[in-house]
Amino acid sequence: MAALVKLLGQPKVVSGNEVYALPKDKRGAFLAYLAFQNDWVPREQLAFLFWPDTDQGVALANLRQLLRRSKQLTYAANLNIETEQVRWQISTDVANFKQDLINQNWLQAIAHYQDHFLSNFSSDSPGFETWLELERGNLKLSWQEAAFKLTENLSKTDRSSDAANLLLQLW
Repeated sequence: MAALVKLLGQPKVVSGNEVYALPKDKRGAFLAYLAFQNDWVPREQLAFLFWPDTDQGVALANLRQLLRRSKQLTYAANLNIETEQVRWQISTDVANFKQDLINQNWLQAIAHYQDHFLSNFSSDSPGFETWLELERGNLKLSWQEAAFKLTENLSKTDRSSDAANLLLQLW
């Protein structure tokens, strides 16, 4: 069974019957960022994200150490590391949520959004924190829009009480 990274709520990796919490340190923040991006990320971008006030050479050396430490985690062994870029191609609940929004599957989108993005997760990296707050806001807004669309659909099908309950969740 393919692994899934849950980023909505407490971040964790689910692989078959195994569940691994992402570490609450730079490794967890790094892996969460890569899973969210689900594409190649330039090393310079990562170095700046996690060490914005550090000399680029030092930041890149720090990134190499972070890569080595992250790759040692059982569930992150498939990190793709190249000279200029890094990626972690893995399924995420955020990607599923976004796909449901594209498909206008409001009910399924609401089901995916169980809690806020990287709930109770923080980092000592100001660049990461800025990115995290921006994405939290974007995803919450998308969830609210999906909930409003779903309440419209429920109201049209004589399920007003279900629509009202959903609206209460928005407040």
